Amino acid sequence: MPDAAASFGNLGRRRPALVSALLLLPVLTLLLVFFAAPLVQLIDLSTLSQQPSVQNPKPPHSLANYLKIFSDPFYLQIAIGLLIILAVYFDHLQGRSINFLRRAA
Repeated sequence: MPDAAASFGNLGRRRPALVSALLLLPVLTLLLVFFAAPLVQLIDLSTLSQQPSVQNPKPPHSLANYLKIFSDPFYLQIAIGLLIILAVYFDHLQGRSINFLRRAA
């Protein structure tokens, strides 16, 4: 009579895709619970035209908040500055990685 450990070891050889999927399941569950679900809720709340209240528990959705942000020069300056900082940062990272590879060779 085969023991349980031997039969589990044979499962990995017979069905590697099933074992891989079972090993990924906890990670995907954590990503869904702590990343995807809050992101969907954030997008949903950011498109509301007004805050929910007792009188209006389900206000209509609108893109007016995003139009307001992208049309305001203050927020536009912040977004441009952020893009410049990110471009310089990633350019710096790329240069460091190339120099590191040159030194290693």
